[in-house]
Amino acid sequence: MDVPRKAVLLRIFIGEADRFEGRPLYEAIVLKARELQLAGATVLRGPMGYGLSSRLHTARILRAQVLRYGKKKNQPPA
Repeated sequence: MDVPRKAVLLRIFIGEADRFEGRPLYEAIVLKARELQLAGATVLRGPMGYGLSSRLHTARILRAQVLRYGKKKNQPPA
């Protein structure tokens, strides 16, 4: 595979629980990138970070919310 001199970096942020056709979404994305012969793909896990709002996001907080509410994405019971 020839790697072009000019390239574009594409970052995709998804949740670990996100799925596509029964398999993890990150797996579907990497396999599709390979099928399209993109130069490369890497899956990284981000246990902690923040975005434009400076609000911290951590895996620990998400796990606590899932345990507390029994649902994903910090949704309280109806």
